[in-house]
Amino acid sequence: MDYEETYAHVAKITIVRILIVVASIFQWKIFQMDVKNAFLNDDLHEEVYMIPPPGVSHKSSEVCKLQKTLLWS
Repeated sequence: MDYEETYAHVAKITIVRILIVVASIFQWKIFQMDVKNAFLNDDLHEEVYMIPPPGVSHKSSEVCKLQKTLLWS
């Protein structure tokens, strides 16, 4: 895994505009999220740890060791 390489999904502006129009017609709430890291779904060759996501019961000192990379969808 190359930590110097940046990977990000990119949406075309026309699709974003269409989604905003549809959301306004149906009066849906729109949220924006910034993602600091995105991992591709692949085998890991390094040890990678993460804080457990909200809703997962764990001790405050515990972290998760990833066995496969995460896929953001």
